[in-house]
Parts: sequence; C-alpha cells; structure tokens
Amino acid sequence: KPTVTVNCSSPAIVNEGDNIKCACRGEGGNPPAKVIWYKDSLQISGIGHEKQTLSLSNVKKTDIGTYKCVAQSASRINATDERSIDIIVRLNFKPNNTAIMITPEPAVVGGSVTISCYSDGLPEPSYTIMHNDSKLVTADKTYTISKVQWSDAGTYNCIAWNKLGNDSKNYTMNP
Repeated sequence: KPTVTVNCSSPAIVNEGDNIKCACRGEGGNPPAKVIWYKDSLQISGIGHEKQTLSLSNVKKTDIGTYKCVAQSASRINATDERSIDIIVRLNFKPNNTAIMITPEPAVVGGSVTISCYSDGLPEPSYTIMHNDSKLVTADKTYTISKVQWSDAGTYNCIAWNKLGNDSKNYTMNP
C-alpha cells in the first residue's frame, strides 16, 4: 500500500491572484502507485507515476475548496492512501478603516512629531501623505517632522490605495 505525503499545509491560505503548487507523493506501493488530484470528487490532474503536482495560477474565488490527492497501487481498492488539503483564498479588497495618527499629540512647536497612516486592504495598500491638499510630504506610510514650525499647521491627509480603489482620512494639526 502506498503512503501519501503532500508538501502543503492545510488549510493553505492564498491571496487572490497568487499561485500555489502542492506536490503529492505516493511512495512504497507495489506496483508503484498512480497519483491523481481531485477537487470535490472530480479528477483535476493527469495520472502521475508516484507523484503529481497540483498547480493553481492566478487563484480566484472559484478555487476555494477541498483538494484530495489519491495514490493507488494496481487496481486493488485497499491498496490506496489519500490526503486532503483545504485551499482558502483571501479575496482582494479596496482599502478601508483608514486611520491617521499623530505622535506625540498635541504637536508642539520646536518638538518632533510623527504622522502615521494605517489601512486595511489586499493587496497591501500604498500610501501618500498630503499637507493642505496640495503638498505631497511623502509617498510612505509615515512622515516625521523633526522640528515643528507654525507653517506645519494645517490638514494632513492620509491616502491609502491599491488596484481596487482608495480611502483617506484627515487630521488637522494645530501646534
């Protein structure tokens, strides 16, 4: 009887749009095992000789499910082993729950202050911090003013964006 090993953990958590490969081996069978992948009881791979790789490219919602690797020696039913893995797809979404944080708060003229942006989103958002709607201060999620001046007062806008959209949050700083 063959022994099945799969090199993916279960559940396998994959981001939408990513690729995943899971190699399955059916070793120790006599004669050598035929190895096949199934999804929801449907055969989705060719027949491998002691091994077969499950390859999913550009993973999407329809790829979510239970995948089973079956190794069978000859045609005897009792000379079979199998392993299942669950594939979970983390779906992409536009940034939301965007927040802007100033530390320390309140800012003090002559002191230093760090402005930080946070947001949910998948793929991971990129960030822009604007000052008074026009001046780009950084294309990063944090911005530090080492010596606060009166001219630093005003509205800071944190914009989080990815390929699905953007979200923003304002903070008015009055040192």
